[in-house]
Amino acid sequence: MLALLFLLAMIFDTGELSIATVKAKVGEPATLTLGGEIEEWQRILENGSAQRIKKCTGSMQPPACNTWLNIEGDVGGSGAIIKDNGDLYIESVKLEDAGFYESPQAKGTLKETPDGETYHIDAPVINLVVVQN
Repeated sequence: MLALLFLLAMIFDTGELSIATVKAKVGEPATLTLGGEIEEWQRILENGSAQRIKKCTGSMQPPACNTWLNIEGDVGGSGAIIKDNGDLYIESVKLEDAGFYESPQAKGTLKETPDGETYHIDAPVINLVVVQN
């Protein structure tokens, strides 16, 4: 729960929000996209646990990659891979997959208003909502 509050505090403390909601059905695949060449994703689940997953590159093998690990480095889940284009592919969505997904590699952007002022849009965050069939 503390990790979720920390993530939300970071989001609401800066610039304009960039949160997308993606709905997925239990048992079906889901693809999450942040754009860019993402090699690491993080998630804060509804139960408050924080996990990360890295793309397998070179000689890396699971569980060092393509496996959800919690903060302590213990396996927190499986069934997901980071594709070559940076998308996160969840093979079969479970209720436990619901939560907020983001990447430390995703960057925010600066935008300009018609009168020349600039403002910051935070790096994107995806809220994965999981529904029963």
